Formats: sequence, C-alpha cells, structure tokens
Amino acid sequence: MWLSDSSREDHTDAVIVLDAEDGFDLRGRLHDIKAATLLIQGDRDLVYPLELARQTVEGIPDAQLVVYPGRSHSGTFTDKRFAPDALAFLTDS
Repeated sequence: MWLSDSSREDHTDAVIVLDAEDGFDLRGRLHDIKAATLLIQGDRDLVYPLELARQTVEGIPDAQLVVYPGRSHSGTFTDKRFAPDALAFLTDS
C-alpha cells in the first residue's frame, strides 16, 4: 500500500523493490509449489497484469484465482470481498 502513497516525494525505494520483484522469476518452478494457493487479483491491476495471474495459477497445482472486476492493485485489498474470500480459502484448505 505504501507504493501507492502519492504524498511521498522520493520513490527510490519503490523502484528498487519493483525491480527486484520483476527480476525474481520462478515461473519454471511453479509446479514445485505444494501449498494451497489462492491469488486474488483485480482485473485493472497495472502492477501485475491479470494474464500473469492466470499463468501463475495454471502453473501451481490446484491453485485458485479470484478476480475482482474493476479493481486495481491496491483496490483489491480494500475490496469488501477480500477478507471473506481469503478466510473461506484458509478454512476450506
């Protein structure tokens, strides 16, 4: 959430974090993930496109994807469905 804080003047830390995340590509090892996995994604996420979430879920055995129409990256976490969806997944897994 701090990445979307427009009151910050210096975004150096944010750029460093995003560069590190983008360089850390484990798509070739997703099949090794054994933990129950849920991805909750907004369809208007400019940070991580929906297609990337779909590819990630396809690579992880039994992973689930929930898409919130009209939601951005940070808007996903503030959506009223987020906590119930996450809790339902955790209690069903």
